[in-house]
Amino acid sequence: LMEWTWPERESIDMLLALRANMQTRGLPVIVLSRHGDARAKVAALDAGADDYVVKPCDTGELHARIRAVLRRRAPHQHGDDILQVNGLRLDPLTLG
Repeated sequence: LMEWTWPERESIDMLLALRANMQTRGLPVIVLSRHGDARAKVAALDAGADDYVVKPCDTGELHARIRAVLRRRAPHQHGDDILQVNGLRLDPLTLG
């Protein structure tokens, strides 16, 4: 999950850096932001975000979006596989 900050350029640069790095390019990224305008959403998605959620949001919906992104990113993996990147562990079984 990535907080989309203002000024937007900093967030775009961070996302582009994640996508350019071999170790993090496949990392699923869901952007959370208070900005619900189409321009902000398009900028985030064009920079490489997998999804964009406007805050405040329902936690059930957010969990469903996380599960959906994980399914799309790793269709060959079983639903109980734990995703680990740079010390961060995400267990899809705990998201339901």
